[in-house]
Amino acid sequence: MKEQLPSEYETPLLAHLQALPGLVKRQLSGRGRSPLRRWQRDLPLRLEIGTAWHQGEGRRLGPNGDRLIALQGSCICNERLLPIGLFVVADGLGLGDRAYDLEASNLAIQTLLHFVLLGLAGSRPLSEEQLPKLLVEGIRRANQAVYLRSIEACAYIVTTLTVALIVELTAYIANVGNSRAYRYREREGLLQITRDHSLAARMVETSVITPEEAQRHPERRQLYRGLGSKATVDVDCFKLGLQVDDRLLLCSDGLWEVVPEAQLLEILSLPGLSSAEICDRLVTTALDSGGLDNISAVLVHVAPITA
Repeated sequence: MKEQLPSEYETPLLAHLQALPGLVKRQLSGRGRSPLRRWQRDLPLRLEIGTAWHQGEGRRLGPNGDRLIALQGSCICNERLLPIGLFVVADGLGLGDRAYDLEASNLAIQTLLHFVLLGLAGSRPLSEEQLPKLLVEGIRRANQAVYLRSIEACAYIVTTLTVALIVELTAYIANVGNSRAYRYREREGLLQITRDHSLAARMVETSVITPEEAQRHPERRQLYRGLGSKATVDVDCFKLGLQVDDRLLLCSDGLWEVVPEAQLLEILSLPGLSSAEICDRLVTTALDSGGLDNISAVLVHVAPITA
């Protein structure tokens, strides 16, 4: 069962953003199964990660405005050494200049990582209650970084941002925009965790149109809440319990718009495939379904330690 955590506004920290040092610019991702390290054998589970990323059939001539990152390791929380994973998908939405798509998603992820990783590795003891606040504040700082850049460039520079922080068997998920997070569980099927912040999704919530009509609605990609469109942003945050063999999927609208949930469920439930293989199949299915937009997917399998 997912629990949506309350949202709290905090004072924007523009001065802090302007003083940020150089940010991490390298995208890290894992494909296939990696060998277990000695310290991992002492943990109750491991996170098997797959990623996939494609420009889409309609954007081969321009840059891919989607960005993703997948990191895993361990940290000390509540005075215990715990396995963690940090996963992010961002879909840049700069209007008129696709270079701004890339700049928006890159800047958002860089700023988020700078804040969250410092918080996880900080000198102060870390508690479970601080984890969702860490994500929310990281997204707010990313929002201000993108917003400042849009003012500087006199351009519309906006991105979506969906982040999942997994600590042991709890996932903390925060998002702005319409990049989604799903959880697959064998006996319960597919659960959409995040809410889309699009005009079409809002019309579904208020019963103006049906979910089927929203899939074809001309405003299905128009966001009423995006990262960088305003100086402050409200962030949705969820706390989700995980079980061994659960799969957590983060993806941009380039995937979920053309691959219906029934087909997502079918692919995520395929036995014997690694997370990387499932991600590749998801992207191939999107392309075969006429996927024109940028496509990103991060899949995390909560796998038991077997060796």
